[in-house]
Amino acid sequence: MKRVCAGFIVAVCAVSASAADYSESPNHQIGGLGFMTLEGDDVDYTIGALVGSIASKHRVSNRFSLVPELRLGIGLDDDKVIVENTSVDVELEYFAALSVKAQLDVTEHLYLFANPTYAYSSVKGSSGDISLSDSDSAFAIGAGAGYEFYRGVSAELSYEKFSDASVTSLGLKFPM
Repeated sequence: MKRVCAGFIVAVCAVSASAADYSESPNHQIGGLGFMTLEGDDVDYTIGALVGSIASKHRVSNRFSLVPELRLGIGLDDDKVIVENTSVDVELEYFAALSVKAQLDVTEHLYLFANPTYAYSSVKGSSGDISLSDSDSAFAIGAGAGYEFYRGVSAELSYEKFSDASVTSLGLKFPM
């Protein structure tokens, strides 16, 4: 699965690099690359991931858009937690999420968004010779802001709250 996620991320970057002659239409595709941190609420851990995304922006009015988005990620940064006096390495194997952003353009360059998200992740814990993997899916609600600093190229910061974890993301979005 890590190879599939890495291939997806490379493909998004390659396709987007060919979009040098960009002129925004009301509806267009958006690629993205970013870093996210996943923090547990019940168990104190923080793990990081490289995330690639593909989205389709659909302008509803001059200032409002709906943006369905698919994100795939692979773990980059793991964490150690103590469980019953035993050190356990926790790492994210992969992450997939589907969301729909309700985006409001505040100014010509600044926009705010809120998004419901459905995500699926696989986390691996290991200690010594013992290794366990667990997969989980959950719904979340999130919000964020973006700043378009060049035609179609923007930086986004977002926060999503799941029932037992939270995700903070920082990413770069570009036309495809």
